[in-house]
Amino acid sequence: MIFQPEIIAAILVIFGIGISGIIEAIKGVLKAVFKIQTLGVIGNNILSFVISFGATAIYLIKTDAFEPWALIGYGLFVFGESTGLYKIVLKSTTR
Repeated sequence: MIFQPEIIAAILVIFGIGISGIIEAIKGVLKAVFKIQTLGVIGNNILSFVISFGATAIYLIKTDAFEPWALIGYGLFVFGESTGLYKIVLKSTTR
């Protein structure tokens, strides 16, 4: 299986406000409804992990490309990209 940066970019953009926006919205709901002031580093990463893999699974199912290895591979890329742990999707530059 060849991983394509275009698929990672599509997963990150397909939700309109982006995965980071969804994560921030859920954290806002947790603060407002459940009075949880902070999730901490581990809690933030767990939430990001779940949202990233969920978004990846939805995208792969909708495009009929779902395979367990694709979910793991793309899910890790999307998780890293959405949390800022690393930059996977390279911006092309033309000269």
